[in-house]
Parts: sequence; C-alpha cells; structure tokens
Amino acid sequence: MYKVFFNESLLTFSNQSNPEAKNILFQNEAQFDESFHLLSSKAAALVNIFSEDIDVVWTKFLKYYKHIQAAGGIVRNPQDDYLFIFRLGKWDLPKGKMEKGESREESAIREIEEECSLTNLELKRFLMPTFHIYFLREYIIKET
Repeated sequence: MYKVFFNESLLTFSNQSNPEAKNILFQNEAQFDESFHLLSSKAAALVNIFSEDIDVVWTKFLKYYKHIQAAGGIVRNPQDDYLFIFRLGKWDLPKGKMEKGESREESAIREIEEECSLTNLELKRFLMPTFHIYFLREYIIKET
C-alpha cells in the first residue's frame, strides 16, 4: 500500500477496496485527476485507488510529478518526549530535502540538526517512507 498526503486529505493505492474510502478501481490514468478533484473539493477525505497490480499503477502515478527526496525523523529525548516543529502554520516533524550525494541517513541527521539545533543524534531504525503532494509552480511529490 502507498499513502500520499494532499492538504488535509489522504490518497491511498492498494490491492483492494477500502470500506472507509471513496474507492476507484484503476482503469486509466485520468482517474488520478478524478481522485484529486474529489480530495480538493472535499467530496472525500480519503480516496483509495485499487488494482491487482498496484505497483504498476504507483509507477504510472509517480510519472506525473516532479519527485523530490527528503529525509528527517521522529526525535525522542531520554524522557520519551517527542520533538515537533511549527512550520507554515502546522506542527510537523523535522525534515528537509536531501542534498546531492547524501545518503538518506546523512540527510536525516543534517536536517534535524539544522532545524532543531541538536547534536549527537543517534539513528535507531528506518520507519517508513511518506509521500506529500504540494504545489510550487508545479505539482511536486515529496518522498520523505
């Protein structure tokens, strides 16, 4: 399953329908526009595109957007408190764009250090990729 966050809504790609979502059985790429229309118009807060071969659908979907890679992390102190940052009017986890030649791990540490003024960070484990779509002169999908 793939999850893409778009504003306050969620677009999922899976191998089956979801009873909690507006479901779209994938037949053609025009359905990507249909899903964003549903999410943008607030007709649905969760849209699920499903197909037997969802990896092929996902690959087609990614071709429509400029793809940016980013890294960051969930930061927890010794008292088990979690760190969030307030950015663009929303609470978020520290993250940012990867620089050329950086590994995901190097980028995550650099971004957290820069955004939070922290040092001596320790990576525990990879969690999962997240995807966000936003508009900046063109639609961009950011994989973090």
